[in-house]
Amino acid sequence: MRNGHWLLLDEVNLAPPETLQRLSGVLEGEKGSLCLTEKGDVEYVTRHPGFRIFACMNPATDIGKRDLPFYIKNRFTEFFVDDLLNAEDLSLLVYQYLEGMLPTLPIDDIVRFYKEARKESETRLLDGANQKPQYSLRSLARALEYTRAATPTYGFQRALYDGICMLFLTLLDRPSAVVMEGIIASVLFKESGTTCAKALNSLLKAPPCPSHNHVQFEQYWIEKGTSQVSKASVEFCKHYVLTKSIRGHLKNIARAVFIRRYPVLLQGPTSSGKTSLIEYLATVTGHRFVRINNHEHTDLQEYLGNYITDSSGKLLFQEGILVEAVRKGYWIVLDELNLAPSDVLEALNRLLDDNRELFVPELQATVKPHPHFMLFATQNPPGTYGGRKVLSRAFRNRFLEIHVDDIPENELCMILERRCEVPPSYASKMVEVMKDLQRHRQSSKVFAGKHGFITPRDLFRWAERFKKSGKSYEDLAMDGYMLLAERLRDEDEKAVVQRVLEKHLRVKIDIGKLYSEDSTRWQEVVQLSTSPQALATLGNIVWTKSLRRLFHLVERCYKHREPVLLVGETGSGKTTVCQLLSLVSDRYLHMINCHQHTESSDFLGGFRPVRDRNSIAGNFQDKVQKILASQLFSEFHKGEALSSKIDNAAVTLGTIRQVLNDIRSTCISEDDCGQLKLHGTTKEGIHDLEQVEQELILLQKYWQSLFLWHDGPLVQAMRNGHFILIDEISLADDSVLERLNSVLEPSQLLVLAEKGGPDLEELTAHPQFFLLATMNPGGDFGKKELSPALRNRFTEIWVPAVTDLDDLRSIVLNRFSKSELLHLADPLLNFWKVGG
Repeated sequence: MRNGHWLLLDEVNLAPPETLQRLSGVLEGEKGSLCLTEKGDVEYVTRHPGFRIFACMNPATDIGKRDLPFYIKNRFTEFFVDDLLNAEDLSLLVYQYLEGMLPTLPIDDIVRFYKEARKESETRLLDGANQKPQYSLRSLARALEYTRAATPTYGFQRALYDGICMLFLTLLDRPSAVVMEGIIASVLFKESGTTCAKALNSLLKAPPCPSHNHVQFEQYWIEKGTSQVSKASVEFCKHYVLTKSIRGHLKNIARAVFIRRYPVLLQGPTSSGKTSLIEYLATVTGHRFVRINNHEHTDLQEYLGNYITDSSGKLLFQEGILVEAVRKGYWIVLDELNLAPSDVLEALNRLLDDNRELFVPELQATVKPHPHFMLFATQNPPGTYGGRKVLSRAFRNRFLEIHVDDIPENELCMILERRCEVPPSYASKMVEVMKDLQRHRQSSKVFAGKHGFITPRDLFRWAERFKKSGKSYEDLAMDGYMLLAERLRDEDEKAVVQRVLEKHLRVKIDIGKLYSEDSTRWQEVVQLSTSPQALATLGNIVWTKSLRRLFHLVERCYKHREPVLLVGETGSGKTTVCQLLSLVSDRYLHMINCHQHTESSDFLGGFRPVRDRNSIAGNFQDKVQKILASQLFSEFHKGEALSSKIDNAAVTLGTIRQVLNDIRSTCISEDDCGQLKLHGTTKEGIHDLEQVEQELILLQKYWQSLFLWHDGPLVQAMRNGHFILIDEISLADDSVLERLNSVLEPSQLLVLAEKGGPDLEELTAHPQFFLLATMNPGGDFGKKELSPALRNRFTEIWVPAVTDLDDLRSIVLNRFSKSELLHLADPLLNFWKVGG
């Protein structure tokens, strides 16, 4: 307004009406003005004659969009911008993009293809979420832009084919993809059948390398990254198996990242490998891979950053992981995209558009992306998975979509053999079991879906168990039963799993021997459960058959570091078993009791005001005294007395630093080979002094800060190798729990985007870390089932109520402290049977 610039309010109908009402004075014609009362001003800012204001919005017919209030809308001169479908206009657009590339351009063919694709999208085409695909002018323009950019490397015909496939084909499900492939072949290439297949095979050969900075993947060249790849990603790539379908998905992603301009959305069912596809390609091309787990309470601060206090106590803005990725050229994945609030996602529109820039409101600065920056997103289809919402057509259209379907059955054997090192004969039997169980589920309970009994993630978990501790078909059957049957709540379904395992593995499963009491390990457990510590914490434990079964199953999960979910009614011993295992394993147990208002900060931690400064000052004083007591320090310190007051920390630390430099310069000598060396005792003394110096620096930082990050119980457990029990997990919102997805994966990685800091903290769990969760089954008041995507990340165990009379009798007899009451046990049990 002051300088006469032009202002564009993009997606204006997403702003709250009260915010737009604040602008009404500006919209009052040429004499419109604005008073900044928020700033304390009483004078009005008048409009510069050259100032103009524009606004854009999608119609209110799309998801998440609303109409403008009438009192705002009537202040604008309104234009309706219709879709461009006129053949002449489309021809002009195609010509503008492709001008000068060939003597004779296939403009009419491209226009005819676009109109045919639009027509089919309204009638018979479906995307991976079973919705109509959204083809728009942006789709056509991006395909043409890609064609122009890729032609110098691949040639015009190949570049045009890749551009069309990237924008119009990869988002479709398999039946619709076949239809689209036919349209592309007939309209653009005037061929079909075997002739078209031969022409495509010849067309899709890899061209010569564009430069020494490129790396080849299949028929595509990708420019090498400049970032340091993490050790975890390198280790991940060593065990990644490239099957035919995975190579197909990777080729689609490689094509999409060739010109590094368009965001990519991968959509598909859980455990189909969406995130791992991106991590693999990022690693082999030398790009840093980072991910953000979205949830229902994700806010812009997690993406853009927030204010923190520096060492002097002043507030400064700490950029978030998205801003860091944009600046440094990382490949970033927004996991579970359709869990995040719509208003947060729409704030990224500017970065997702073709002009690619990120505006950070707190800095009032626009960040231009690094040339290697790429943004990816993954999501499960809405409707099938809890908490997932349908994204607006306008928002989804900003992405290149790739549909990632389930791993084909014929490729599962290859993955089991190569990644899990399972012998071929065993792998084929495991896949046969999976196919048989899926057929049973489909025929008996159609609405439960084919993954009701087993998913690919269950299959890999089963294989990992066999890899670590299996030797025979009996071992394979035992672990298969524990994983697949012991989570089922119906005895008939358990019997189905048992029959299928026995049929394909040709062994007899003796349920009674699975939880035998004869082992030496079991005798140790019973002895530890009667220790004074166990008695003080849990009281007298009665080892009923159900408790023995449950403890054996949970300890088996701990042995293989599988997160475990115990589902059962109240009073069935779920929490007791978790506490008992922590005592037996000598690991500290953190507990989180979930409720409907549980937030992700309850797990991860957050910023809190610095309290008890006297304690910090006291610790500082003790550390200084420790330094003064050092003989090495006293020998070299000849100046003024060292102050132990934290107010003089800067001077104290400067003196310590100077003394350390003097010690190093005096005590370092050369050995016979000319190498620098320190005397052993001097080296240890310097190390001790350096350690105390770092502790003093940390205490000074705490003293000067207003707020400090405090690790939550989950982060503490991951750092220190403790156990963590998430009690009543189903009471927390699914979207909050989705924040823990990466912790539930085998890599057990947690990205602390909320913590901020100059370097993004990626926390890998301690080898002894173990996560347990408990819940009541859905149906009770306020109780619900977890989403399939979340449950599948756990090893689930069903905990039935204790109904065995012998078990109940042993509990009753144990609870009677006086022998003269023992005769009441049978009458009590008879009363229980009648009442039950």
